[in-house]
Amino acid sequence: MSIGEVVIRVALAIMFCIYSVQDVKKRSINLLVLLGIIPCLIIGLLFQKDFRIWSYITGGIFGGLLYLFSLYSGGRFGRGDAVVIGVVGIGLGLWKCLLVVFYGLLFAAIFGIGVTVCCGYQKRRQIPLIPFLTTGYLLVLWI
Repeated sequence: MSIGEVVIRVALAIMFCIYSVQDVKKRSINLLVLLGIIPCLIIGLLFQKDFRIWSYITGGIFGGLLYLFSLYSGGRFGRGDAVVIGVVGIGLGLWKCLLVVFYGLLFAAIFGIGVTVCCGYQKRRQIPLIPFLTTGYLLVLWI
């Protein structure tokens, strides 16, 4: 593992920790944290051994498309979630970002089913996504 990969992994882990707490407590995130994270990602990308630029660009584009979806979804999918996914896409590349999103949505669905079974169905119940994306991120790092 190169020094660049370590920098990227640590920066994303810090971002996920901060945003998970904010998402659970306030149902929103402070995008100013990204002012510290994005320079770390850029430095990490510059020092990576295997730098595939198109993977990182398409990872960022994926986040941008999700951001557009969040604008048109009427609040069903958060803009902050889309920004976080875009940053993960830039940091990890498209394929690992897709894995993080897949596992995060899988864990969120399992949690949502459990909450519905235990507490009953509520039409407007909102579940914060970033803690589940954090779990997906940790799983992708572990695999």
